[in-house]
Order: sequence, then C-alpha cells, then structure tokens
Amino acid sequence: MQLTRIEKIVIGGLFAFISFGGCMSYRGSQNTEPVVTKTEQPAPDSNTVIGSKPEEIKVKNPILLKGCSIKFQSGEWSVNDQFKLTTKFQNTSKKVIKGFQGSIQVTDMFDDVLGNFNINEVFKFYPNQTKTTVGYYSGWILTSDQEKIKTRDASDLKFSFIPDKIIYADGTKEQY
Repeated sequence: MQLTRIEKIVIGGLFAFISFGGCMSYRGSQNTEPVVTKTEQPAPDSNTVIGSKPEEIKVKNPILLKGCSIKFQSGEWSVNDQFKLTTKFQNTSKKVIKGFQGSIQVTDMFDDVLGNFNINEVFKFYPNQTKTTVGYYSGWILTSDQEKIKTRDASDLKFSFIPDKIIYADGTKEQY
C-alpha cells in the first residue's frame, strides 16, 4: 500500500508529536560536579514520625554535561519545525559505558522549565572520554514554553542532564 504525501506528513508529524517533549538539560561552562538528587523516605523506626519530610541523598552522576546548544529550525510547514540539540558529554566514571538514557532540561534565567528532551545514546564511552551528540526534536505544535526557547537569547538558557539509566560494558547498570 502506497501512502500519499499528505498521509506521510500526517503520520510523520504524529510520530514526532508523540515523541516530542523528552527531557534533556545542560548548563555549559557553569556545570560543576555531576550530582543527581534522589529523595528517599527514611525507614520507619521509633524516631520516625509518619508523614515526616523525605531525606535528600546526593548521588554522583558519572556522565557530565560539558556543553549544550539548542537551535530552532523552521520547516516548510509547522510540522517540519524542529529543535537541533547538540550536546557534549564526558564519562567521569572509571568504567566503560555502553549506553545511557536520560533527558536534557532547558530552563530560563528564572529557573522555569521550558522544555525536556529525551536522549538515548548507545556507543562505547571510555573513562574521561568526551563525546558530542546531535539530536533533532520536532512536533506539530510548540507549547508556549517551547516558543520561549525559540525566542529567548541563548545566553539566558540553562541546560541540565538528568540520567535515567546507565549501562556499563561489564554488564552492570545504574538506574536513577
């Protein structure tokens, strides 16, 4: 069965719309120690009050976001509009990474979240190695926050990498 050009555009746009809105973030030269904050409820004991505030535990993230840029590219029609996201990661662990999943979160100068872009990378990533990746994210309709990404000065945007899962070459995994 052959699809018409319009059907291909609609299907492609629908796929892009469904997959748009992942999460990916980075803060260029201001990025310091790669740390992820996990929140855990303390184990109940005689000193625990039910409903007490969860403890924050700092977990070292072995993937450092060394740089990130985002550029809006306008297509022929709005369904072809896309963001080009270029990232630069460094493996700060002592192990070879086989692949990782996470997101890049884009925030403005007020720390309001403007967008999240999913990222899944599969490649041999050696200790202390730096890799650059490029991803394209498109959708039918931009949200008002995504419109802000398009119109804001790049120097006002902050990027952060939020890991979900890291798989090492030795078969071990980390889930965040």
